[in-house]
Amino acid sequence: MKYSLLLVFLINLSAVTASDYLVVENTEVKQADSNASKAKQKAMSLALRNAFNKVLPSEISAISERQIQDCIYDYSIDREKFSDSVYIGRFSYKFKKKKVAALLKSYGIKMDFEETLSNNVRLAVYLKDYIENIQKLESFGIKVEKFSNEKIVFSMDKKFLADFQELHIKWALL
Repeated sequence: MKYSLLLVFLINLSAVTASDYLVVENTEVKQADSNASKAKQKAMSLALRNAFNKVLPSEISAISERQIQDCIYDYSIDREKFSDSVYIGRFSYKFKKKKVAALLKSYGIKMDFEETLSNNVRLAVYLKDYIENIQKLESFGIKVEKFSNEKIVFSMDKKFLADFQELHIKWALL
């Protein structure tokens, strides 16, 4: 019972805050330079630009890196590898939806992110249920957002929701 209440609280907290952000995961880059440190700096700039372009209707090269940085809520380096002169990294970003919309508006682009993202749903399930149904869940094209030793949060296209419900597992819509 104690864990159920905690899960419901965490789910509600996620639901309130998730709508304010645009999440871009698995942005991978590989960059070479005279040393790994310089390569990493260049890779981080490239990953930021690539991730930001994923939330845009089309690439806008006039937007500066500083303008993009102002839109970041947070980011993570999910994986990285170094050699003497090469850096390989995978990044995830959360962009502030209102800041991105304001920036695009300054370039004459109106973007309704709610409409764009409306085909996806966010769900939370217990880790045990996820593991038992992993093959079926992967067939739904899920994108894992959060993972802990008790639960997993992911998004998927709404069109798979009826099929998902047939799995008869406990879940919560976020």
